[in-house]
Amino acid sequence: EVDMVKIHGHRRTVVNLEELGVRPVCDLKTLTALRTTVLAVRMEEEVIHYLVDLVRATRDDAALQFGASPRATNLMALASRAVAALNGRDYVIPDDMKSIFIPAMRHRVVLAAGADLEGRTPDEVLEQIVQKVPAPR
Repeated sequence: EVDMVKIHGHRRTVVNLEELGVRPVCDLKTLTALRTTVLAVRMEEEVIHYLVDLVRATRDDAALQFGASPRATNLMALASRAVAALNGRDYVIPDDMKSIFIPAMRHRVVLAAGADLEGRTPDEVLEQIVQKVPAPR
């Protein structure tokens, strides 16, 4: 932290991203269009219930001391819409959620002490949740 303050702590303005080698990959108009596309992706009622069941299961699993919050559910819904859009669909399917559930949730859960002592990982517990929560057909 000391080095960080020495390097960056004297700046009075926002860091110039170009100095850091960060280059834009799209302009604001494109980004706005992409966001509009993602927000237009539909989630049917049964798919919403599936998402809620997945996230709630993190709160009910004995291997997790702390599960994901309701806020995580909202963010998963948005991310699932983005996955659907990237796959060329205007609707979300359970596989969209399954494909991102573990990477999206692993930092939102905390293993219970017993599970940690057993050498289990958040990824293993989350995978088991995906396997046990029934997806709509």
